[in-house]
Formats: sequence, C-alpha cells, structure tokens
Amino acid sequence: MTEPGFHFTPPGFDKYLSHPNLWNPEVSKAIPPADVLSVLGRGVEKAGDRWLPTRYVQVTRVLRDENGAVVIDPKTERPRIVRTAERESCGNTDELSEKHLGKDKSLVVGGGEANVQALTIIYENLVNKGKKPKLVIFAAGSPFYLTDRIKRGVPGTPESEGAVMQPPFEAAVSGSHIEDKTLPRREIIARSNNTRDDLENALIMAAGAGLNKVIVINTTVAMPRTLAFYDDIITEKPSLANTETIFMTAENIILNYGFDLYKRALEDYGKLLGKLTDSHAWQSTWESEESGIRDIRAGTYGKVGKGMY
Repeated sequence: MTEPGFHFTPPGFDKYLSHPNLWNPEVSKAIPPADVLSVLGRGVEKAGDRWLPTRYVQVTRVLRDENGAVVIDPKTERPRIVRTAERESCGNTDELSEKHLGKDKSLVVGGGEANVQALTIIYENLVNKGKKPKLVIFAAGSPFYLTDRIKRGVPGTPESEGAVMQPPFEAAVSGSHIEDKTLPRREIIARSNNTRDDLENALIMAAGAGLNKVIVINTTVAMPRTLAFYDDIITEKPSLANTETIFMTAENIILNYGFDLYKRALEDYGKLLGKLTDSHAWQSTWESEESGIRDIRAGTYGKVGKGMY
C-alpha cells in the first residue's frame, strides 16, 4: 500500500508543477475540504454500445477531411493526429506495460477514467470527514471528435465528455461504503470545446453560486497546461482569483488514497507509472501539451493551429 506522501513528478516537470495552487502530497498529506469539486475531461471512447471515459493509454488516428485527404496541421506542417472515438483494444495490463508503453506511435496518454476515479476518491474522503462538497462540476465539453460526429449525425454520440463522466461517478458513490449517499448538486459544462473554456466556466459557475473554494482535478501530463490556463484566466478576469482554487493530479490522488476503493486501479497505475515517462505515448502527449503551454504564454493558443485540446 502506498502511504500518503507519494508524489508522482515526471522528469522535467518540476518547473511546471511548483505552482502555488497545486496540491503536493509531500507537503500537505490531507485532502483539503472544498465547496466545489470540478473534474476536467481527458476524452471519452465508444466501447460497443457504451461511451466511457478514456483509459490511461488511448489510440489515435490521422485526421482526414470529407474527401479522405490527410489534414495537415498548419503549425507543425505534419498530419493532424486526433484521438479516436472508438475504444480500440489495448489488451490487458501486462500488454499495456510491455507493448503499449513502448514505441507504438499511435498511442497517447488519455486518463478520463483516472480523473473520474480521483474525483470519487476525493468526494468520498470529504464525505467521511463530514465535509461534503456542495457542488460537483463535470467541466468537460465537446471537443472536435464529438462535434464532428454530431455534425455528421452519428447516432448515440454524447453531447459532451461530461455527460459520459457523470454516470460512473454516481454509480461509484452509490456502490460505496459511505453512509451519506445523497449526492449534491451536479452540473455539466457541455458547450466548451477546450480545457481553458472548461476551467473558466467552472470557476464562473462556482463564483456565481457563492462557493469560494474549488478543487480542480486533471491528469499529471495535462496539469502544467491546466495551470497555464488558470494563470491566463485570472489575468484576464482577476475577480476569479478570489475563488480559492486547488489543483490536484489524478495519479497522486489514486496512489495516495485509492487503495481501499480502487485496489486494482492502484496496482494498474503503479505498473504503468513505472514505465510511462519513457514511453512514446507519454512523450508524444507531453510534446503536444508543452507546445500548448508555449502558445498560451505567447497569446497564440488556438489561433495558428493547436494540440488535441
């Protein structure tokens, strides 16, 4: 069992993860109470007839236009790579560790499932302490791969990633051992199309409800860009800085507090994280994330082509 205090910091991330609003389990081991829990999206996948949050490793494909031609990203001058909507087989945990954390260039880091698991762990932890949050926000809108399916009239396409993330959270709480299973207010931010909009709308919603302390959950690989967005948002709208916002990485929550609730998840992530940062899946995802951070700081994000988020 991993005791509280474990801190997953990938090589080279120190300069990005020293943000004053980022929770560090090595410094403060307890999960802080909050009025609002806001979970960001990391994609959803179609598995048979069901839509589910993405697994930790996700398959990608080359984007093609309506004529079948490869779409070139104007920024990189390379084929535009997008995450698939279909949950393609990645095998079992051992295969993920050996094959999919190797040099397979079709793979990237997802983590939607990890975000929902971390949300559930935080929520149950606070309820058990008598600090039940008043609002849970699924701040995960409709990125390209969903809006494209909606425009093409593909049946059964969810209107947002948040609509897919909410049911697993509710089911997990319903099946948990906590005494108070009555859920607080839940909201989905459905109309956003990138992480910045998701985060900004969540903070506006919390402030509008008079709730002053928010925990934001995202995966480690996406957290530096999330923090860069936060700095950009409060520079543009300083009043949102009045809401105390704490950012927590899903992996650290799972590995520090998830043993009793998610033993298998802990074992799976423990295996994955040991090899993850050397994999092509991690490196290609981080390349896109780091490019996004540079664009945010330059004020060009989304203006001359961008990453997948």
